[in-house]
Amino acid sequence: MGRRKKKSDAGEPLGSIGDCTRTMAELLTAITFIESSIALRDAAAAVVAEQWEEILEEARARKTEAETALRNYYYAHKAEIERNGAKHLQLDNGVMGRRTNPPALKKLRGWSWERVKQEVWVRLGGTYFHRQDDPPLDKDRLKELAAEELEKLGMKLESSETFYAEPSRIDGK
Repeated sequence: MGRRKKKSDAGEPLGSIGDCTRTMAELLTAITFIESSIALRDAAAAVVAEQWEEILEEARARKTEAETALRNYYYAHKAEIERNGAKHLQLDNGVMGRRTNPPALKKLRGWSWERVKQEVWVRLGGTYFHRQDDPPLDKDRLKELAAEELEKLGMKLESSETFYAEPSRIDGK
């Protein structure tokens, strides 16, 4: 359903206080009609959303179950699947595998980020690893340090991996 075409002219110019009063009343009527229409539309949308929620929850549960089954199979057969160095398995109708996420700086147990910032300032001379006067740490530069140096500063580099299962679609999406 399209929108109505707007009138090309603004109508007759207002010529009196009475015209202004009537036009103000028309403005109020239009505003309250818009507000009530939006409220009715939103109420109808809420009813429809509620009707679909059970169907969507069931579909989400099936999705989680399928992903879990694929993940369990992959890790149970990881040595066989990754025999040639690939970290994925191409199926006729999709691909599953694991991605290694970029290393992230993590603070060591018992350290706070405030203590880490102080150690970086004292041991490494301040501003190179800081971005401002009361700065957040420049974690990209800190990642370049050796593991032993990071440990002295209360940090470590840690990578994680993410399993993925991506079904193929005919339209490529």
